[in-house]
Amino acid sequence: MGMENMCFAMYDYPELFHKMMDQLSDDYLAYYEFLRGEGLLLPTTGCEMVSQGSRCFTDDLPSGGISGPGDVWGFMDSQETVSISPDMYGEFIFPYYKKIAQTFGLLSYGCCEPVDPVWKYVGTLENLRKVSCSPWCNEEIMGENLRGKKIIFHRKPSPNFLGVGETLDENGLREHIRKTLQAAAGCELEITQRDVYTIHHDEDKARRFIAIIREEIANHWKP
Repeated sequence: MGMENMCFAMYDYPELFHKMMDQLSDDYLAYYEFLRGEGLLLPTTGCEMVSQGSRCFTDDLPSGGISGPGDVWGFMDSQETVSISPDMYGEFIFPYYKKIAQTFGLLSYGCCEPVDPVWKYVGTLENLRKVSCSPWCNEEIMGENLRGKKIIFHRKPSPNFLGVGETLDENGLREHIRKTLQAAAGCELEITQRDVYTIHHDEDKARRFIAIIREEIANHWKP
């Protein structure tokens, strides 16, 4: 369909768009049922990936005897809808996402899209355990919404520090990480680095990058 046609379709053919989304979500659920019936769903409580470069570590799901999607992690995102309003997301996308999301035991949500504009919808998912806080999100708003909750503030720093330029901007990186630590104070914070395609053949740059993040956490993190 393409993203431009998708956006026009919501406006020009809303009933057909709803019908399409309903069919797609039913197809996904049927696929998960197929996986369950074939015994292809495996435990997701350890080093398994839950997308976004993040691991599944949890004691809240069974480590054996998986009976269905309700015993495993699920992952969903909606990067394709960043160009529509939060209300349109709530009308045309979220009801079908929710139908799928609620079948999982735990849910990780979001990729590069900012989640804060649609948090009034995503935040209602009862099994939500991890939410993406990408370089395009409002960290302060997400911190306010996640503080004191069991939902993980999954921060993905900007890839520019590692991937753009041969020299690491140490001061800029410290400021970038410190902003996250302040915004996420009182939250369950996880940091993973995404979307780095080159470090300019400089392994020490990556080592220094990690060391700076650890220093900032040691000096400024307030759980």
